[in-house]
Amino acid sequence: MRRRQKEILEVIRKFLREKGYSPSIREIGKEAGLLSPSSVFKHILKLEKEGFIKREGGKIKVMEEGIPLLGVIPAGKPIEVFESDEQIEVPSWMIPKGVDVFALKVSGKSMVDAYVDDGDIVIVEKTSNANSGEMIVAQFPDGSVTLKKLKIENGEAMLVPQNPQFEPIPARGAKILGRLIGVIRKYR
Repeated sequence: MRRRQKEILEVIRKFLREKGYSPSIREIGKEAGLLSPSSVFKHILKLEKEGFIKREGGKIKVMEEGIPLLGVIPAGKPIEVFESDEQIEVPSWMIPKGVDVFALKVSGKSMVDAYVDDGDIVIVEKTSNANSGEMIVAQFPDGSVTLKKLKIENGEAMLVPQNPQFEPIPARGAKILGRLIGVIRKYR
């Protein structure tokens, strides 16, 4: 994909995410800094031919959404996260409208009974709030992070693994960085 096509694809993604409907050719051109509608249209045809977008009835649908892959999240003993500045393409239906998300690669087996395994990619909604029973990314004061199920009982918060070989962790001092909204697995 050429640089200009990448820019146009990002303009379309951003517009759809923020406004919830397809941009016009002129709106795309304005945001991408292209004055000629025919030039914008040529790039759109190329993006469609390569399978990045689909046009239906004058509307543009993005087939995949680029989200940041921030690094590795342990599903086991909390450790410091390994940061990365990569992007990962995920199906656009996995990303709720208007929600800020990121992805992490799972390392460890503490969540296998919740169908989250070593090597999976988890899609996480950025939030500092979660309900008891939701899977969250939690960060401890020392900077270490983990992926666990939040359990709140009698005002006490625990981070509970979903594998009987691991022990629950008291959530004292931990802050919520996000809640899990999706999992991507590559069948090995």
